[in-house]
Amino acid sequence: MNVSKLISESWETYERTVDLVWPLGLLVLLVSSFLMLTSTYISGGAGFVKYLDVMYSNITSAVIILLVSVTGLFMFAFLSVGASAVVKYRRTLDDLSFVKLANRAVKYSVRVSVGWFFLGLASFIIGVVFEYLNVPSIFLVLTFLVLWWGAIFLPQTIVLEDLSFTRGFAKSIKYSIKYWPHVLFYYLLAALFIFLIILSEVALEQMPYFYWTAPFISGILLFLIVVPFLEILKCEFYLAKKYKITSAGLK
Repeated sequence: MNVSKLISESWETYERTVDLVWPLGLLVLLVSSFLMLTSTYISGGAGFVKYLDVMYSNITSAVIILLVSVTGLFMFAFLSVGASAVVKYRRTLDDLSFVKLANRAVKYSVRVSVGWFFLGLASFIIGVVFEYLNVPSIFLVLTFLVLWWGAIFLPQTIVLEDLSFTRGFAKSIKYSIKYWPHVLFYYLLAALFIFLIILSEVALEQMPYFYWTAPFISGILLFLIVVPFLEILKCEFYLAKKYKITSAGLK
């Protein structure tokens, strides 16, 4: 499989579907703007949790954080599913509008959100325990990488094959284990993008008038460009390996 060709085709697909994926990204960005709460913060365009602060926060704050987090999780799933659905429906030469895409993506987003919710809950519990025990952060990161390894292709298996949550999760795990270089490549490419986003955010924070807007500019880069592109790329990986086809028919 020619990885460079798949990357090129994925970027071409992204360029041709900007009018569909950007509104999805803007919705996620809107929800993420509400993450500036006591126990959460935004860095590199993404939301993070201060685990110990959540433990000692009051019930009202904890409920608000939970609601915002669940909403953000669904919107992120909506973006991932939407980008994957674009590839699926464009491949069938469907005349796809944003409204039609959004309507079709809802049911898939719910299925993906269920899987990510339980993984997110497990990640949160592990994060609280590790922070309480003062476990070095590198071990927490490695634990998360292993925990989420099998869920990397969950949006693709559910959308491309119209599977239930359980069957989609099983397929994602099977694919992630069998084609582990794809997951590793995805992690490395995502890490590179995130590094560049954080680097740009740090640079913007040094400029007058950009200090408070830098995290949101990072969010624009993340949700309007990086995430949609990576989700489209995962579709190309999945289709190229499982069905031996590429996006040539989309041109």
